[in-house]
Amino acid sequence: MEIGESKSTPNTEITREKAFSLLLNLCFSRHAIQYSVLELNTKQFIDLGTITTDKEPNQLNISASLQKIPYANLDFKHTVISVCSNQYTLVPEPYFSEKSKSEIYSLTESASSNETIYSDYIKSLDGYVIYALNNSFVNQIKAIFPKAILIHAISANIEAALITNKPKTNSELYLIVNEKTVDIIVAKSGNLILSASHIYESNEDIAYYLLLTMDQLQLSLTDTTVTFPGKSKKHDALIDLLKTYISTIEFPSCNPYIPLISESNTDNNIYFSVLNQYRFKV
Repeated sequence: MEIGESKSTPNTEITREKAFSLLLNLCFSRHAIQYSVLELNTKQFIDLGTITTDKEPNQLNISASLQKIPYANLDFKHTVISVCSNQYTLVPEPYFSEKSKSEIYSLTESASSNETIYSDYIKSLDGYVIYALNNSFVNQIKAIFPKAILIHAISANIEAALITNKPKTNSELYLIVNEKTVDIIVAKSGNLILSASHIYESNEDIAYYLLLTMDQLQLSLTDTTVTFPGKSKKHDALIDLLKTYISTIEFPSCNPYIPLISESNTDNNIYFSVLNQYRFKV
């Protein structure tokens, strides 16, 4: 399943009564909205899929787009919504304050007049992701989901990477490929070594950024595990290209701590963010 394909039919058994015990996750990326539903009592994901869009998140009529998910307008116990973007900055907790986050963000990125600065606390990092969101997008989200938690997708990715890497002693590199952007996260023993995002035009660009990062951090091409949650099938041209350089490429089947009710015929590696952002619910 490519990121641009849609799951045929969302779960029709999700009713208004059942929604009170469920967590809805939505992840907005360029020309796609991923969704997952977590049953809180049984700790199982009971639905997972993608709907395509003809516009980027900031240009969407979100209410119309979500009509393809028949239960999206129900009152869920929790709703967590993430946005994919290559623009963000990281700051350790001792150097963060609400009053200074706009100033900190401006050191590496720029926000337009119709954007507002937000931040997520990442528990495993003991630090913050600072980013900008379009005001129109946020207003639409809040009108549909008044209680929703909004986060940056990189926050869910970093938290998941650090948690799964903590028991390991070797360095692990997460290569998260979305449409036009690639995120690279490097962790060792549960500590963040690097998080970086790049814009790419070709598979060769992705390979270049991967190899450049490994060279700069002196990571072994034979001993470093590259974990691939992102927009790709397991045997496509990008993976074949990367295998000419990297010895070990792994595909996360889903969140390792919470199972899917059914994993058949689904390339769950592309759903890494939407399967891990539940940790940011209040």
